[in-house]
Amino acid sequence: MPPVPIYVKGGVWTNVEDQILKAAVQKYGTHQWSKVASLLQKKTARQSELRWNEYLNPKLNFTEFSKEEDAQLLDLARELPNQWRTIADMMARPAQVCVERYNRLLESEDSGGAALSTGVTDLKVGDINPNAETQMARPDNGDLEDEEKEMLAEARARLLNTQGKKATRKIRERMLEESKRIAELQKRRELKQAGINVAIKKPKKKYGTDIDYNEDIVYEQAPMPGIYDTSTEDRQIKKKFEQFERKVNRKGLDGNKDKPSKKNKDKKRKHDENEHVEKAALGESTTLTDEYKKPKLILSAPGTKQGKVTYKKKLESKRQKLIEAQATGIVLTPKELLPHEPGQEDNERSNIKSGKQLKSRLRKFLVQMFAS
Repeated sequence: MPPVPIYVKGGVWTNVEDQILKAAVQKYGTHQWSKVASLLQKKTARQSELRWNEYLNPKLNFTEFSKEEDAQLLDLARELPNQWRTIADMMARPAQVCVERYNRLLESEDSGGAALSTGVTDLKVGDINPNAETQMARPDNGDLEDEEKEMLAEARARLLNTQGKKATRKIRERMLEESKRIAELQKRRELKQAGINVAIKKPKKKYGTDIDYNEDIVYEQAPMPGIYDTSTEDRQIKKKFEQFERKVNRKGLDGNKDKPSKKNKDKKRKHDENEHVEKAALGESTTLTDEYKKPKLILSAPGTKQGKVTYKKKLESKRQKLIEAQATGIVLTPKELLPHEPGQEDNERSNIKSGKQLKSRLRKFLVQMFAS
């Protein structure tokens, strides 16, 4: 039995595969490479990703290298040896292009312009080209092969189907119902022209609780047959009437109107307290602004002033008390010694002088008392 050949995916990319890859990336994005590769029979997900990132991405720069870019490439290769992915990101070019340009620069310095050949011709029969994703696509022949035609037809069918399976099924069912309705309407018209009247068939209910809005009354509540039973209402009315009679017999008809209840008193008291607190918080509850709390103006009786006579009498009485207190040891407080007499401008000096004399006498008396 001959050995079964092992087919390995890969190889040179064709123009058809490149176009299918571009269309698949537009639909599935740059993260679902397994779906993208399912449209390509001879390529894997990894190969599709490399082809897009190394050749088909429109952001890549394939222009010729300038002298500044050559100098930058040599410096980066010296600083980051064998890190071509990092160098490619910094140069904004594919990694394989950077490698090939670096090899050409080295060869041009050694052999004076001869460049390394990295094309397909260097490969032997049976070898796999490792850099196929970075090379140009193979141009199409006049007629496509059968495999390519099948792959292209399948990709076109899948990419053009922008709706899911459920959406397509719903559309198909809706179109079928519309065609049935039009056929039924045409049939009724023909029968009516022939003189046969046919009633419209009711559509089959999907559920038992479906409502036909043409015939049924939506959410109708039909009354019960017979006379309406009022026995429960009569019992409730009789019970309330008995409660009212007991209340009248206990308190009378106007028993609660004359006497304010305790609950009403508590409510009134709380209302007054809350009103007083609110006025105090707003600065409105003062004796000057409240009409009911203004103090009455009390004036003294008209007549002559007796301030001088009363002042002398008080002073003489204080002196007598001080002399009597020497035996018992009781001393008057400073507030009780000399009452102030406001409004007596003529006797100010005499009052101050007498007050000073009295204070000096008190000091002497206290010193003698504590010394003894």
